[in-house]
Formats: sequence, structure tokens, C-alpha cells
Amino acid sequence: MNNQLTNVKGDEYPNSLDHAMDMIYEPKKIIHILNIDNFFPELFELCFPTVERYAKKHGYEINLITERKFPEWHINYEKMQVWEDGKDADVNVLMDADVLIHPMMKDFAFIVPPTHIGFNDNYFMRTKFRVVNRSHEMDFVRDQRNIGVASNLVVAHKSTHCVFEPLDITPEEGRKICTVREGDIDEYTISHNVAKYGLKYCGITWEDWMRNFLVHTGTGDKDLALRMATSTLEKWKKRNWKSFYPQGYDISQVYTQEELNSEYNDTNFVIPQERIIV
Repeated sequence: MNNQLTNVKGDEYPNSLDHAMDMIYEPKKIIHILNIDNFFPELFELCFPTVERYAKKHGYEINLITERKFPEWHINYEKMQVWEDGKDADVNVLMDADVLIHPMMKDFAFIVPPTHIGFNDNYFMRTKFRVVNRSHEMDFVRDQRNIGVASNLVVAHKSTHCVFEPLDITPEEGRKICTVREGDIDEYTISHNVAKYGLKYCGITWEDWMRNFLVHTGTGDKDLALRMATSTLEKWKKRNWKSFYPQGYDISQVYTQEELNSEYNDTNFVIPQERIIV
């Protein structure tokens, strides 16, 4: 059985910002990135500037999580700091530090409806987790979807902020759950909340061509991650971003004229000299 179900599309839905535009205030939006002890700085210097540019374009604040608040848990569980840090935001985006975003990627608040959460990848929950808590087991049984959520990119509106709620079990119980990697406890937490609250979901990049705008390198093979990040930036510099869309695709249905004329249409990415591929 293939436990990696990528290119999540989810339910059909209308433009999510039809709701946001009815607000009488500017939505507060935050991108949260875990980067404790300056992990893998060579990759971070390639990825983070693309996130900064994207955040500036779409009006996101950036919250770098650099200190531990759950020291008894695996370090990946620190992603649950979003629960507290993002409680006053209208949109929260949890993103890994090894993600690159093209500036012409649409605002996540447009893609994910206010009734849903959004993520890029999922899998069958029971292929990675052993549920050791009776209450949690009942949540998964009742939900029946068996959804495991990859935490490299998770988007939630205020109405679905409960997806980041910390676990109600002890760290000792938590260490018995993950059957593949102990560090997957953050994904178990998110997956359990999806089941517990019956959250609807949708994808962020559900077609392969959409992944030209959003790249997750991973860090299991550091040399490969650096090559992937550098080659992505090179591709973004050399190719017009409009060429990433399928032939015949009407981008006027996706972008406003103001966006098409904006400074972000110029993808002049800065690549550290030592990273340039010759």
C-alpha cells in the first residue's frame, strides 16, 4: 500500500477570499517557521529570502520559532507553538525552513477556504502511528478518514486554528506513538486534531505543475537539498513564471492586472556565489 498520497485537492470550494474581503479590517496573517539552533544555515540562506519576499507581497508577518517551550518533547513538537503564537491571527501558516516559495505563488488565504485547513502532502495515518490513547482512538474511529498530515506546510484560518492544538497526553505517552520516526509527533498532533474536530481539508498545490511555485527540499540528504534549492532558484531566474502554467491556461483568471504589473513579476533572485551551479 502506498502511504504517500500527494497532490491533495480536497473538496471543491469557492474563492476563499470572498469571505475575507467582507471584513472591515485587514486580516492578520502569520507565517511560522521552526529554526532552533540555526539548523542547516546553508539551506536556510537559500530558502528564507523567498519566504520573506512572498510574505512582504501578501502582507504576512513572519514568526521565527527559535526557542524551546516543550523541552520534554521531540524538537519537532515545537511547531505547536503556533497554537499560542497565532491565536490572534486570521490566517496561520506553519512552514518548514526548507521550503522555497515563488513570489507569484498565490496567497494561501485565496487557496484555502476559511472553513478548511490546507496542506501539500498526506498519507495513511496508521502506517506511521500507533494510537496509544483510548480517547484519541475513538476520535480516529469516528472520523474514519485515516488522514496523516505532512507538516511541511499547513494553512489554517481562525475558524480552523484548532488544528494546532497541543496534545492532551504526556511526553511519555507521546514517545510510544511514532513507528517510523520519533520526530513525526508534530504530524500526529495535527492529524489527530483533523480527526478530533472533523476538519475539512484541501490541497495547496494539487497539480504537478503547481509545484513549480512551491518547493520542499527535505533535509534527509543535505547535499541533495542544497542542489535542489539552488537549481530551483536558477530555474526561477531563467524562466518566465508564466511558462509554469499549462498551455492555454488563462492566467487573467488567477492574477489581477496590478499583480501582473507589480515588482514581484521580476524574479531577480539572489543566489549566493558559492551556490551557483556552473
